[in-house]
Amino acid sequence: HATPERRRAVMIGAGSLGSQMAVDLAREGAFAWTIVDDDYLLPHNLVRHALFAGDLGAPKAAALANRLTGLLDEPVQAIQSNALDPLPEQKDALDKAMSEADIIIDASASVAASRALSDLPDCSARRVCAFFNPAGTAVVVLIEDATRVIKLRDLEAQYHRLVLTDASLSGHLSTTGPGVRYTGSCRALTNRIPASNAAILSGLAAKGVISALSTDAATMTVWSLSTEGEVSRVHRAGEGVTHLHAGEWTITYDAALLEDLASMRQAKLPNETGGVLLGVADMS
Repeated sequence: HATPERRRAVMIGAGSLGSQMAVDLAREGAFAWTIVDDDYLLPHNLVRHALFAGDLGAPKAAALANRLTGLLDEPVQAIQSNALDPLPEQKDALDKAMSEADIIIDASASVAASRALSDLPDCSARRVCAFFNPAGTAVVVLIEDATRVIKLRDLEAQYHRLVLTDASLSGHLSTTGPGVRYTGSCRALTNRIPASNAAILSGLAAKGVISALSTDAATMTVWSLSTEGEVSRVHRAGEGVTHLHAGEWTITYDAALLEDLASMRQAKLPNETGGVLLGVADMS
C-alpha cells in the first residue's frame, strides 16, 4: 500500500479469525485499533490463534492489543468486555470507542452480536462482519455500504438466500462432526479446523475487508477452500431494502426478492400464483 490506512477500527472478537485478521491488517499498515473481547486465551486456542503460549491465561483483548502495539510501535486500546452486555465500569470506554470509530469489524461469530452492532445508536461507523463456516472450509465477509442504507441485518438475510440459491455453495453450512467441548459450559463448543485453513481464510478475509472498504457499495463475499487448496470466490452486491411496519413487527425485503417474484409470476401467467416466503426472524 502506498500510504497507511489510518481510519479508526474497533475489532469485536479476538478469536482465531479476529486475531489473525488484525495481525495481517496491522502488518499492512491498516487502521488505528481498539480490540474488544471478554474471553481468555485457553490452551486449545493455540491451534489456530495469532497469539502464543506465553499469552495463555491472559485476556485475549489485552494480549492481542499488546501484540499489535509491538508490531505498530503505537498504543492499541484493549477493552475486556462483552460487546452486548458490558459491565458498568466498561460501558463508557466501549461507548466512546464505538462512537469514535470509522469501521467496526465483527469477528465474534455471533449472530446476536452482528444484529446488535447493526442497530447500534449514536455510531456512524461502517460495519463489517467476518466469520468461518461451521466446517472451516470457507470464510464470509459482509460489509455495509458507506451510507449504511444496507445494514448487517439486511446482508445476513441476503447471505442466507445466496447460500440456498447458489449451487457452488451447496454444503456450505454443513458440519464435519459434532465439535469438541472444552469445558463444562453448555456454550463451550469448538470445531476442528486445521490451522492452515484458518490462516489461508483469515488472509483472504483481511484482503477482502481492504478491497471492500475501497468502494462505497455493500457487498457479500464467500471464499471457499477445497481439500486440495483451491480457492473459489462468490461475490454479490448488497441489494437495496424496503422496510414495512406491521404492529410491533418490522418486515424487510430487498429488490432481488421483488425481481424473483415478478419473474416467477411472469412464467406462470395467465394462471394465478401463490406460495410461501421464508425469512429470518429476530425475536430479540
